[in-house]
Amino acid sequence: MCAALAAAGCSSGNGGSAEPVSSTSATASAAATPASNTAWNPCDISDADIAAAGLDPSTKRVGSAGVKFPGWDICTWRSDSWYQMNILATDAHTYDEVVHNTTLFHDPRPVTIGARPATALLHNDDEHACTIAFDMPTGPVQFDLTPKLSSRQFGDPCTEATRIAGVLDKNLPQ
Repeated sequence: MCAALAAAGCSSGNGGSAEPVSSTSATASAAATPASNTAWNPCDISDADIAAAGLDPSTKRVGSAGVKFPGWDICTWRSDSWYQMNILATDAHTYDEVVHNTTLFHDPRPVTIGARPATALLHNDDEHACTIAFDMPTGPVQFDLTPKLSSRQFGDPCTEATRIAGVLDKNLPQ
């Protein structure tokens, strides 16, 4: 199951294993967000803010590939462009574990989103993916931009991830 959370920071070196809680997938018509696993749930971001970030609120998926994992809250939205955005929150890992996970990421570099310090991380397994990680009081929050499988033309993933994180910054925990 760690493969399903690869972008979220789960690795074979963390000594634990992720177990799915359920296999219920969310649909755009879901009336309510499921109970949160963490202090801050990215699935609670309003549809208006998601749309303002250039993402399609009707494509919201809860969990990783429709599976919820203990200690994680994950929501994914597609754009009309070449990518999708996964926003993850956890209390199962620390910020340092996320940004120093060399199994998944390389080339960590500091960025500022609004007034918040963050770290941009390139993915080891996909040159068209980028994660922006925030060290929040509630645990790390990750904006994980990955290409859609159907994409044939790509932009700069860290530029897009930074832009989206900037638009949604007001939704992050204080």
